[in-house]
Amino acid sequence: MAIRYIITLFILLSLGAQAQTSYLVMSSTESSIDESIDLSDLRDIYLGNRIFWRNGDRIFPAHTTAKSNNITLFLKKVLYMSPRKYNKYWRRRLFSGKGHPPKELENDKNIIDYVKKTEGAIGLISQVPSTMDAGLFYFAPDNDGYGLKQIK
Repeated sequence: MAIRYIITLFILLSLGAQAQTSYLVMSSTESSIDESIDLSDLRDIYLGNRIFWRNGDRIFPAHTTAKSNNITLFLKKVLYMSPRKYNKYWRRRLFSGKGHPPKELENDKNIIDYVKKTEGAIGLISQVPSTMDAGLFYFAPDNDGYGLKQIK
């Protein structure tokens, strides 16, 4: 019985560690590098409460479809929402004229292409690509879970 408990605890801890780093953020602009970004900033960006970088450039957020594990985890860990609640939130904001939801694309490749083409864009991807583009900046949650660290 005790062994089963220890194995279950180990599995849950392992899943928790993987969940902490299973989403990445990338940006096409150095504006996002020049300022300190933490997960509360991402929350504000993806809920439409923050639409400009500190230098005045517009922020263009994007993420994969709500069916992907990556965005589901991001919604749960950062926005404290389920995909259903997130979609309902954005429908309400959209129809009341209080903003536009982040661009929703099919996969990481489409997100990367969008961020490359759009100045000020920021996107959520599930993993760092094998070849990182020179003009893009990649981030992952840091060890304490509140900030972001740049991946080089």
